[in-house]
Amino acid sequence: KDIFMGDYKAIGFSLGLDSAVNHGNPNQYATDHPLSPINNSMHWSWAGGYIFTALEGNLSGTTDNFVFHLAGSENKIDYEFPLTFNKGMKKLKAEFNYDLSEVFKNPSNFSMANDGMSTHSTSDPVTLKLFANMKDVFTLNEITAATE
Repeated sequence: KDIFMGDYKAIGFSLGLDSAVNHGNPNQYATDHPLSPINNSMHWSWAGGYIFTALEGNLSGTTDNFVFHLAGSENKIDYEFPLTFNKGMKKLKAEFNYDLSEVFKNPSNFSMANDGMSTHSTSDPVTLKLFANMKDVFTLNEITAATE
């Protein structure tokens, strides 16, 4: 998204949507829009709202599968990274790292054996624990001039 030219003290974004967008009509979006349900399977039509994070896989060396579909506008996380930079005429690119291991630790260790291997909820203990751990999954790597 384009930002105005000027001096900045931070960059930020949100994981999740506010209640109005999350519970609005998903069919209002054009088929090429990221929130169009045609382009993804991230809208829970049966529960009203989008999945903000989907973690699926299997435990190494086993046939045990895990499925965590995390949602709920009350679980929206805002991230802000202090960084002084100037936006001039050139487009900028921000590069972030996502540390998946942080989802399962800090501030609470998550154990699939004890906490469970699945959730499709907005408010059960598994969802709340995983969202609490997601507050520090992103780090800002760098902001550079975008190559077009």
